[in-house]
This record gives sequence, structure tokens and C-alpha cells, in this order.
Amino acid sequence: MAYMPLSWSIDPKIVGVRDGLGPCFLNADFYERHPWYRNLFIRNDSWTEDWWQPQATMPDYGGPLLRIPMERLARHTDFIDFGNFRRGYLVNDKLRRILEKALLPRHRYFPATFMHGKQEVTGYWWLCYDLEVGRDHVEFARSEFDSFDSNPLSLTPKPPLFFAGYADYMQAFREKGRAAIATKLHFKPSFNGELDLWGVQFLSTQKGYISDRLLAEFKRHGITGYGLRKPTCALVLT
Repeated sequence: MAYMPLSWSIDPKIVGVRDGLGPCFLNADFYERHPWYRNLFIRNDSWTEDWWQPQATMPDYGGPLLRIPMERLARHTDFIDFGNFRRGYLVNDKLRRILEKALLPRHRYFPATFMHGKQEVTGYWWLCYDLEVGRDHVEFARSEFDSFDSNPLSLTPKPPLFFAGYADYMQAFREKGRAAIATKLHFKPSFNGELDLWGVQFLSTQKGYISDRLLAEFKRHGITGYGLRKPTCALVLT
């Protein structure tokens, strides 16, 4: 199976907005009405060393997202994502019916609505799914990661980092306070390479990956609002 990084469309003819940040945003009012969401994604005193684990298993921690602010010129596309929306995607009933026939990780749909001016837009869902953390399915010794102090503008790039295993990778994360980002991820045969939609925790800057099979269904049904990004990490599936 071939995969491409999935994101939102930046075409104003499709999404209505021109800044490339997506059709929606999260503001103080939204966080005030969704304190559980704020506590999950914005650092606070309740966070422990394993603060990231709920973010990787959002089907267990998610909930309805109501009255998400929508930009004035935004269009009500089938697929919605935007810059500071941390996990999963927002999909309408049409797209949900397609996704229910696809092969996804463990997942859940939570009700979602938008505030577009004074109109509350309904008929959407927040799709959350488990993220691949690498513990069982990534061959770290055969993967490559950016150096923590690499400079993309440098004429002499730093050599890649390698980790002996998941424990080694997470130890570096705790010591540095940030995760090493992969430029090549080598998956073990145990990884389900038939998934149509999936994502990783920490390992890549890409929020999610879509299979060529599901992408063909998006195109066949004329799904609007999604975009594809240039890959920044090579995926090696065995």
C-alpha cells in the first residue's frame, strides 16, 4: 500500500479562506467551553511525564466538539482540518459513510458543530483514532532521525540520528524535552500495511497518512476540503 500525508486544502476556491491556515480556529471561548480538550493539549500543572499518552489514544479521551469557530468566508466542505487542531479530522455524514467502509485503526466518532457567524452548522463528526507510537511496530535501528540541533539552512547538514529501540528514543525525548523527527521510518512486518488512514505520535511532522486506495475513493465521490502534502519522511513497509 502506498501512502501520502493528508492535510487540508489551501485552495481558496475550495475552502473559501486565503491564509492557508484552514477554515476554522480555536479561541479562548472554545477552550473555556471544552476544558477537557484544553487540559489534554495545552501544558498545565496536571500533566505528568506521560502527558502524551492520552493524545495517542484519543478514542478513550475525546468528546463532542461544539461550536468550533469558523472563518467568515469558509465553506462547508466534506473534510475539515486546520492549523491548531491537534488530533483527528472533522468529517461530514457523506465522508463518514466512506470512512466506515475503510480500514482504520481503533477509532471513534464524536459529534462536532461549527459556529459560522450566527449559524450553528451541524452534521459533522470528529474522527479520532489511535496513533502509532513505535513501541511494537517500528524498527528504530533501521530508521533515521533529524539531529536535535540540525539546521535546514545549513550547507553541511548534520548526520542522521539512530536509536537502538523505542526505549532509547523515549529516553532522548525525556532528556531533550522534545521528540526526534524521523526522515525515514522502517516498519516491522507486524505493522498493518493495509490501513487506509493512520498517524504517528511524535515520530513524524505529518499529522496523518492516507492510502492510495482511500484516496481513490475520495476522488471518486468528489470529497472536498482535503489536501495532500509533500512527504518529509520516507516510509518503509515490509
